[in-house]
Amino acid sequence: MSSDLDTFRINLNEPEASNATKIDYFITILIVCISGNPIIVNSMTWYGVVAAFIMIIICLISWRSLINVSFIKWLLLFVTLFALQGIVLSDVSIPAEINFIAKLYAIFLAVSFLGTKFRSTYFNVMYYISAISLICFAFNYLGIYIGVEFERYRTIFVYNSLIPLENEQLFRNSGMFWEPGAFQGYIMLAFLFYINDYKELWEKYRRKCIILTLALLTTFSTTGYIVYALYVAYIIFSSQINYCIKSVVACIMFVCCALAYYNVDFLGNKIEEQYHDAMNLDSNEASWSRMGAMKIDLQHISRHPIVGNGFVMTSRYGKLGAEMAGAGNGFTGAINILGIPCIVIYFCSIYRSLNFNKKQKSIYILLIIILLNGEFFLNYPLFWGLPFIKIPSNRLRLV
Repeated sequence: MSSDLDTFRINLNEPEASNATKIDYFITILIVCISGNPIIVNSMTWYGVVAAFIMIIICLISWRSLINVSFIKWLLLFVTLFALQGIVLSDVSIPAEINFIAKLYAIFLAVSFLGTKFRSTYFNVMYYISAISLICFAFNYLGIYIGVEFERYRTIFVYNSLIPLENEQLFRNSGMFWEPGAFQGYIMLAFLFYINDYKELWEKYRRKCIILTLALLTTFSTTGYIVYALYVAYIIFSSQINYCIKSVVACIMFVCCALAYYNVDFLGNKIEEQYHDAMNLDSNEASWSRMGAMKIDLQHISRHPIVGNGFVMTSRYGKLGAEMAGAGNGFTGAINILGIPCIVIYFCSIYRSLNFNKKQKSIYILLIIILLNGEFFLNYPLFWGLPFIKIPSNRLRLV
């Protein structure tokens, strides 16, 4: 299944963003918006279908192909999977399955339209979102919340701040997404796309890297800090600097990480509390923590490990369905929905599609798995686009 991604006809020698057009950026912004902006995803049930329809129109106007062998195979995979779920499970949601396939089609069309320009247009879009978020976050820190109220947010669309409850202060940066943990994941994705070009990225676009890093730090996300630390560690240890310097830097990083772990509440204390709570979780109890949700997911995955338990909450979690809504571990949660084989195919496809060396591929996959543990990114199109994205080898051109 994973070999089918080689059928993408994308010229790996084309410049990345030096010739990016307004329509290229419109497509990238569209994908980012439907990948977790609550104004869209919470107010429009069929946003996946709408996005797919928009992409079809764009491709028709531009005389671009609407389908290829690769997508047909993915389509057949999910149609077969959903058919099997209909046989095995007592309750399935056909509308949810249609919307899921529409989201997959939308990201497929977007990535195939942009080709190797996708990573640079995405990097730039995330840079501007991050720059705006830092300004708005500064206002929040001063007690100024701008925008209009929408559900639990105060929003200006490109920036959402969670409305604090009484006697509560929320100083975390959500960017334009549903929560800070989501924002950090999409920022890290921008960095991961350049894991083979990190040196050139830093040398040529230092200001953008700093803005993205500051935005990530202001999320105060446990997962974000862990993934970013691992990413930086990989960069240091894979660089050409002297071994002695690497050893000194490694020691400094270890000390800094240890101090942060034991002195920052959302790192050590949070991880240990979640682990303790998960270990003491009763089989009839719900949990919104990442580790607790993982334990619950693993219990239910064992019921249907091949085809999964589908999108309906009661089918996925039984009597805990209503209590688990809005919670979960994005990695085990996706396995719970779609089954083990589907997620294995997903990661194999990502691995084969990457134009990296084996070490870069391995760290890329590892960090994606950690990110998925933090948030339910596979509910949205962007992370499903990872098997389709073609990243050029050492060809860095941003605008």
